[in-house]
Amino acid sequence: MDSHDLAFPTNSFSVSITNFSISTFNDPLRCLREIHRTLQPDGLAIVTTWKRFKIVELIHKAQRAVRTEARLMKVPRPEFMESGYLQDLMVEAGFASQRVQQSVVCTTVQGESIGGIRDFMLGDFTASAREGWTAEEQADWEGAVDDAIEGEKIEHGGIKMDAWVITARKHEGGPVTPQHIQRV
Repeated sequence: MDSHDLAFPTNSFSVSITNFSISTFNDPLRCLREIHRTLQPDGLAIVTTWKRFKIVELIHKAQRAVRTEARLMKVPRPEFMESGYLQDLMVEAGFASQRVQQSVVCTTVQGESIGGIRDFMLGDFTASAREGWTAEEQADWEGAVDDAIEGEKIEHGGIKMDAWVITARKHEGGPVTPQHIQRV
């Protein structure tokens, strides 16, 4: 279903979760307005986005290792990583400012999960990072990615990731607290 035009009636849901995708939508504000519209009164919206998307930093490091003058892969909509940006967008979408809370969740990806990140970094997501490279440079990519990941593991014990978590309740009432999230 198109997130910009949800086919659900107004006031359909008690909870709506948008996990790390809001910055990828063509019109994030329109999608947030749809979330607001489809939430029941006092419904809870939880929207996450990257504060520190370490994967892109590692991709940039690998790019520079293979080709020092490489044009670094762009981060889609970097403004979403800025403090308060998504929070303000939620207010613009219709959530009352006193009902919108921003927090940070930090995690370090370790063990077998790093393999999934590695596969992601070697896959289609990074095709633009390697655009125009020679066959030899393409062949060096995997080793450069592995070296970048290994450096992060040595420094942080894994791949350190930070995310913004925005919680918002529709309509009037008190602020959203961590206790509200735990009940969901």
